[in-house]
This record gives sequence, structure tokens and C-alpha cells, in this order.
Amino acid sequence: MKRLIPLVALVLGSIAASQAADLIWHWQGTPPASSIRTQIEQSMFGARMNFNNISQHKYGGDIAVNYNAGVPTAQTAGWKGLITFGAYRNLRTAQHEVCHWLVVGTYQPSWNNNRSGNNWTGAHGTSQVRAFDGSSAVLHADGVHMWPYGLNYDNEWNANSSSRNVYMVGAVRWDVGLSHFP
Repeated sequence: MKRLIPLVALVLGSIAASQAADLIWHWQGTPPASSIRTQIEQSMFGARMNFNNISQHKYGGDIAVNYNAGVPTAQTAGWKGLITFGAYRNLRTAQHEVCHWLVVGTYQPSWNNNRSGNNWTGAHGTSQVRAFDGSSAVLHADGVHMWPYGLNYDNEWNANSSSRNVYMVGAVRWDVGLSHFP
């Protein structure tokens, strides 16, 4: 029986270590009214689950979220900044804003150092988009967004785009020096 105690501690330690790298989120300030609150919470739960479970990349971090009726869509205040939801509160929007929180268009100057015009030049992002779309595929990126798989508009959401977005974010984070495979 004494031999089992260290094994249990090792297993529990491994579980705690894997959870330490997960993305989490919290409300910054007072949450909004119940229906809007529910929409944002469901969307953030889905985005969090996608980033924590789809890819081998470990993202980690605690995302502060709030609501402002005056925001036309949603916005992220810089790299690892506050995510503010407005009129758009669906899963696609939450996942898109988490992308900004993690790297897309916000981690400067490394983001711009991996672009030439509107083309991504980083090896990992380029390799990942080609794995999805063929050897001539190009990942586009301006100073704020990436495409394809940036989930910039509702019409970009489909059965594959959610998971492909997570992989693309992991690849571009690797290009800018923020991420690695475990």
C-alpha cells in the first residue's frame, strides 16, 4: 500500500501541471444582465474548451472579460488585454477575440516581423496553412488579422474552421516565439 501513495501523488501532480497551462477567464467588473451574460459565458466556455483541448500547444493565461453595449462587435485591448463584448457575443466572436489575446495582430513587433505586405512569412504558420489547403496556400496577415482561419466574420465559421483556427494560432505563436509543443 505504501508504494501506491507516491504513484497517486505523481498522477495528481501531472493532472495539476496539465491544468496549469489551460486558458481560463473571469469577469472584469460586474457581469451584464442574465441573457447577455449567458451568451458571453457560453461563448467563452466554448472558445476556452477549443483552445485547451484541440491542439498540442499550451496557451495558458487568465482572460479578463467584460461587456459594453457601445461596442459595435467585440474588441481586445492588446496582447493579453481585456476582451470586451458588445453586439457580437457568439462562439466565433469569442474565439476570434481570444486569438487577438494570444497573438494575432497584438504581439508587436514580432507579429509584423513575420509579415511581408499582407503575407505571413513565418515558417510554422506557412506550413500549417499548407497542410490544410495544399502546397501553394498562403496565410495572409495584416497588422491586425490573419486569414484564412482567422474567424474574422461569421461566414467563416464552419465545421472545420474552429479547430483549424486553433492550430493556426499555435503555429503563428510559434513563429513569433511565444509557443512550443509540449
